[in-house]
Amino acid sequence: MKKMIRALGIGIFLSGAFVFVYGQNTNGASGTSSSSKPGYELVSKDELKELRAELKTAKEELAAVQLSLNQAQSEKSLEKTSSKKEETPAGNFLLIIEKGANPVTISQNLKKAKILSNERDFINYLEDHDLSSKIQVGQYTITPKMTLSEIAEAITK
Repeated sequence: MKKMIRALGIGIFLSGAFVFVYGQNTNGASGTSSSSKPGYELVSKDELKELRAELKTAKEELAAVQLSLNQAQSEKSLEKTSSKKEETPAGNFLLIIEKGANPVTISQNLKKAKILSNERDFINYLEDHDLSSKIQVGQYTITPKMTLSEIAEAITK
């Protein structure tokens, strides 16, 4: 019984070795494996490294493009939803403050409208007088002659 099990083990080992060696010879000769699926292609390790490097580069470029797109969309939506300015016939400006507007965007728009010479002064004024959180949504007529306190009073009532 012992000899029979030993012979069976040797036979299995030899048949496995034969299949392994035969499989290696056919892969090397034809370049493709008989067990490979249709539509797949074998590539060398060097080609695989190159493809992975290309993929990494493409992913980095895609991430950069997505980031710049998100920034552009964010800036565009901020322009739409934040403060807007419009010129009125008398040289005054109509400042439209929408929900989500903050002192920085309001001061930037007032500077663009040439109402303010320094936007930081207006931001500091609002912060010093605890008015930053009291800004109200609405439309305000702002004149170039208004002082910081008058503008702040107008938009925080």
